[in-house]
Amino acid sequence: MLKFNLFILCLEIYAILVLLFEVELPCSSAANQTPSTKLFVSLLPLMMTILSKHTEGWSATTIPAFLCSMLLPMGAILEGLPKLSFGVLVSFLAITHANAIRSFPIKKLIQPTGPFRVGYKTYKDKSDVIYSVFYPTLNPTSILAKFIPDEDAWKKYREIAQGKTNFPPKWLFDVLTHFCTKLNLLVSVDAPIVSQQELKQHTHLEKFIPVVFSHGLGGSRNNYSSILTQLASQGHFVVAMDHQDNVRDLCLECEKHVFKYLGMRIREITQMINEISTWSGSLSKLFGNQIELDLSRLTVMGHSYGGCSAYKVASQDERVKHCVLFDPWMTPVEKEALDNKLGCSLLLFESGDWNEQYPIFEVTKRNHRVMEAQRSNECGAIYCKVPHSIHSNFCDDILLVGGVMKLLKMIEDVDKTAEIYKGAIRIVGNYYSNVIARKQNSDTFILFEADEKFPLQKYA
Repeated sequence: MLKFNLFILCLEIYAILVLLFEVELPCSSAANQTPSTKLFVSLLPLMMTILSKHTEGWSATTIPAFLCSMLLPMGAILEGLPKLSFGVLVSFLAITHANAIRSFPIKKLIQPTGPFRVGYKTYKDKSDVIYSVFYPTLNPTSILAKFIPDEDAWKKYREIAQGKTNFPPKWLFDVLTHFCTKLNLLVSVDAPIVSQQELKQHTHLEKFIPVVFSHGLGGSRNNYSSILTQLASQGHFVVAMDHQDNVRDLCLECEKHVFKYLGMRIREITQMINEISTWSGSLSKLFGNQIELDLSRLTVMGHSYGGCSAYKVASQDERVKHCVLFDPWMTPVEKEALDNKLGCSLLLFESGDWNEQYPIFEVTKRNHRVMEAQRSNECGAIYCKVPHSIHSNFCDDILLVGGVMKLLKMIEDVDKTAEIYKGAIRIVGNYYSNVIARKQNSDTFILFEADEKFPLQKYA
């Protein structure tokens, strides 16, 4: 996804060889013919770097590219030893630029594999719940939604990266992640939703299965698009919440604010379930005519803080029939509440290292307590601790900033980590196709039989 950056790197190399080291290359004589042509060639990489902000956006590769292209025109007007010195310096920056492209790859979002394309609608009213709907369509529009939907989402993204500090500063964060504002989701804005006849023809489902997804702290409604588009492409009606947590408050004084925002999240998810159940309020504004949803298969999903939020709703609201949790942060849940037997099926993923990174959270201990409570749950319960995975392995961030995570020693291999994310999406898609859509018993669910990458452990 850095094709423009590669083009800029080629321009830098050409200009360095022709203008600073006077190497004979095609058109090199024309480039050095007059001071004006020399200036134009030396400025071309800088102009392209500035233009890249409007095409694929700036990223971790932009800083060495910008420095290299800034110094090129200065070196081009020098002579003798100063020119040679500038040539060495600019060459070093070009090599740094090339290494940044290799070290900080931006991978494509994962292509959904269901029979449908994916439509997308957003409801945003700060006095009400904020969410987006991912849904199946056969007539995609030419308008694609952006990964960063608004300034509020970008602000939360920055604050979770900063944590308890002010690093990276806003200007640096904006440069490093600017490409996210240019990144298109694999969804069509305001595309028509498929009819019930089309749904049945392609999936044998009579109605759409509703899914409500709760994001983690610092995330937004689009951070999990690869999961959500996969489910929508299979014919499901997926609502992605956009919780208005104050990320800075939670990072600085977690114990003071965590229960307040958890309560807010629970109310927002419950309000969304109410709208789905009665087809009232904002949903009717978005879609007009009522859409037939199969409430007997209503599912709540969530990651991290969103996993905790989804679990609390599932334990309190009998309308929830299935619950899927990605590395839930169960610390805010009272220990007694972890012993509740849910009235729905449960699929819980745990990352391989979060428990060891933050032992104070008691991640594995609390998850096991939740799972043990489901021993007599007739709806079924499956636990999967994914080896070699990290907490961010269940959202699109792993595809976009995997290189940064490797630099911070959070992961060892960007490609292998991305494959784990793809595998988790396949499991969830398969779980929906079999356990939820066909109403099979989760006890018979097998996807990776004898596969050590995703060891599924059944509790119910």
